[in-house]
Amino acid sequence: MKTQNRVLLKISLVTLLLGAFLWISAQPGPGRGAGWTDQCRMLPDLTEEQQVQLNDLRIAHLKEMAPLRNQLNEKKAHLQTLSTVENPDMKSINKTIDEMGSIKTQMMKNRAAHQQQVRNLLNDEQKLVFDSRKHGPDFRTYCDGYGRGKHQGRGQGNGPGNGQGYGRGFGPGNVN
Repeated sequence: MKTQNRVLLKISLVTLLLGAFLWISAQPGPGRGAGWTDQCRMLPDLTEEQQVQLNDLRIAHLKEMAPLRNQLNEKKAHLQTLSTVENPDMKSINKTIDEMGSIKTQMMKNRAAHQQQVRNLLNDEQKLVFDSRKHGPDFRTYCDGYGRGKHQGRGQGNGPGNGQGYGRGFGPGNVN
């Protein structure tokens, strides 16, 4: 009888631990903030004038980048089509890849120029905070209108794409 009780206790304990593990694993991913508005608010002591200027820069940057993103997406779709035909034309595939590279280069240049425009609006303390953030082609963050939105961080989350990928955040500063 004692052996049977011990076995039952062990099975119950394993089941409880497994249930707790599964419950913890099912929680949303960590996320990375709520988009542009909250990211820029993290800059210390922004004046009203700076906030207006940053918002104007962000809107202008989004308008400048939208056609490039659209062109890049069109090239990606075209490359997919070229790559999946019965007899792929490598010359056309390579040309499309080169065109995509050119668009990405222009986007990176625009992003770098935008980041410098933002930096020029900041005081020394704000620049230190701004410069400590990751910038670059894979880290579209901090006042450029793009970054990880709420609960769209690494790992499993409740956002689009299973909590992965970049996109506009959910903050009120993210207007089209």
